[in-house]
Amino acid sequence: MQNKRKQSKRLTIHDKNSIREYFKANIPIKPAQVQRWAAEQFGHAVHITTIRRILKDERTLESYNIKKESSKARFNFQRPRHPELDTEVAAWVRMANTKNACVTGGLIARAGIKIASRLNLNGRVSCSKGWLHRLQIRHNLKMYRLHGEAASANLMAVQNGRDTIQQVTRLFRTMDIYNMDETGVAGREKKDVTFQIVSVDVSAGWLIMGAAASNYVYNEATSLSTLIGFSKDPRTALLNARDHYGDIFLVESAFVSTKIAGLCGPEALKEFEAKLQDGSLVKQGAFPPSILALLGPILVTLDGDVHHAKKAALLKALSPAQLDVYKPIIRRIVQTEHSKWAAHGGAISFAVNTKILVFKVLLAVLYGVEGEFDTYRRYVDDYVTAIKQSAKVTDEHGVTCRAKFIAEIIAPAIAAAKANQTKRQQQPLNSVLDVLVATGDLTDDDDLQNEMFHFMFAGFGGVSAAATNLITAVCVFPDIRAKVLRARDDFLRQYDGRDESPWNHLDEMGYLNQFVLEVKRFFVAGPTQVYAKAARDLDLVTSTGVFRIPEGALVMAGLEATNRDPDTWPSPDSFDPARFTQADVDGIHMTRPFAFCPHGFGSHRRCAGEQLTTVIMQSVLVSLFDFTWKMIPGQEYALQPHSVTAVPIGQLMGVNFHRRLNEDDPSTPEVETYGIVGTHDDWKFLRRPDVQELT
Repeated sequence: MQNKRKQSKRLTIHDKNSIREYFKANIPIKPAQVQRWAAEQFGHAVHITTIRRILKDERTLESYNIKKESSKARFNFQRPRHPELDTEVAAWVRMANTKNACVTGGLIARAGIKIASRLNLNGRVSCSKGWLHRLQIRHNLKMYRLHGEAASANLMAVQNGRDTIQQVTRLFRTMDIYNMDETGVAGREKKDVTFQIVSVDVSAGWLIMGAAASNYVYNEATSLSTLIGFSKDPRTALLNARDHYGDIFLVESAFVSTKIAGLCGPEALKEFEAKLQDGSLVKQGAFPPSILALLGPILVTLDGDVHHAKKAALLKALSPAQLDVYKPIIRRIVQTEHSKWAAHGGAISFAVNTKILVFKVLLAVLYGVEGEFDTYRRYVDDYVTAIKQSAKVTDEHGVTCRAKFIAEIIAPAIAAAKANQTKRQQQPLNSVLDVLVATGDLTDDDDLQNEMFHFMFAGFGGVSAAATNLITAVCVFPDIRAKVLRARDDFLRQYDGRDESPWNHLDEMGYLNQFVLEVKRFFVAGPTQVYAKAARDLDLVTSTGVFRIPEGALVMAGLEATNRDPDTWPSPDSFDPARFTQADVDGIHMTRPFAFCPHGFGSHRRCAGEQLTTVIMQSVLVSLFDFTWKMIPGQEYALQPHSVTAVPIGQLMGVNFHRRLNEDDPSTPEVETYGIVGTHDDWKFLRRPDVQELT
């Protein structure tokens, strides 16, 4: 019969520390004496080799990666070629060590490459094995593996945790269960099942993850790659994390000090606003200093009474009464621009021309400026691009664009508004700037300039994209197009032969207003998340439980993620205006304040320009009813990738844009209100180089 080696019982980390302490307390003492003591203490024999190995290893749990005894003696081993890199990498290792992170040579090398890139040492440092060896000697960095963690856990708790997880995970397919790094398992699809940490003992090095069994819900990931994803593309990272971890999650890493919490869905957003109101969440510290330097002290960066005072002033300038003043101005500019499109002839880009149109509307409504100022549109576009590029260092071109736009457009407009104020008696206030100057709520010129520029750069891209995608939706959803055309005819028929103009009844368009709302929900047209910082440890209470966010965490409220939340919107990836009711049309900002959030959410942090955006979209839609056109076949209708103001890649090219003829006049031919000009083969032929040379 084959002899089997009897397996000795494992020692826990606590047991090993006890052996070391006994040895130190009884010096001089021989290992054999320690062995006899251990056998009596633990109730089983411990091999003499094990005793010697434990005594030889004098490391403590708190500093097991770094030995400090001989640092001075070894510092002059070989001076580093790049001392700054050497110091920063060693500091990174120590930081990781204080967080009980397992640091390997490969991780140190990768950290070295990243730090070298930041120090502009690309190509001059290879972070080779030799470099790593010398770094370890200079800074006494020791790579050890601790033993005994497996025996340190409470075996009964481990078994109970396993049984609980097995019971819950039987609801899942194998492919739908994944490992969230150190935190345990969670399911991708079963959102009604909540996983959480049942018990943690960091000193013993063990973690048990199971189904909900206490008051705190933790959807937590300790993932460096996820944090890097947030830094590169927060929009995509937030959507992916929501799909993986649920509506509320926390992402952290031992290698990065920032923790990111994501909140999605109506309940989470409601809690976000409540915490902003009570000061648990603040805007201060939510933006990198480099971006703050570019933005200035504008509304989205402010907290408390300062924010509320500015917001109240802006809401006065965009009240329903003031919107009625702006509507004729918007109508005139929109109709004039559409008439120019018709006079242009040939092929036009609806995407490009709509941007020009919206820029003119905003110049007039915000500043009272009318005329040909399209060259300044580039400054706004470049400034928005600069914000994205200022995560670490402020983009100087963005600073220049902002300064030029303020100096050449906004400052003269403020001066004109103040001059007109002294002459104006009972005349209406025809722009947002006129209202702000007249009320005197923003008396400081710098404040006035900052907020007026904020209105433009924050609104222009989103409004122009939303107005453009009114046409996109008509092009790519044939069944919706048919309903829109029928609704248009019904709407115009109501005022046929009457003195009243349909322009006076934009809120009575029925299905067409539902269409406008669905365009806002379906197409991204502006910021997809709102940022704040946790001023203290706080608890978010939802129907699924309580989620704890630590002090200092960056908290992101997902707007797009909520607009596409399947728990809130059935079939969220389908374009369906019927999902909105007349109540939604009558009170867009009230019926679903935390579910429908293309303009923010709630009452205090919702965009002040929401209703202005709606009026512009309604005006563009009603004006287009007066025209007919055909789309060029074979163009790309897919939206531009990696853009929060995306329009079709093909730029919505159309031809034969002209005013509709009187369809009731029998002498005029029947007019097709929408269609495709020619065939795909016709346009393929016209694109041939030899044909283009002839034409």
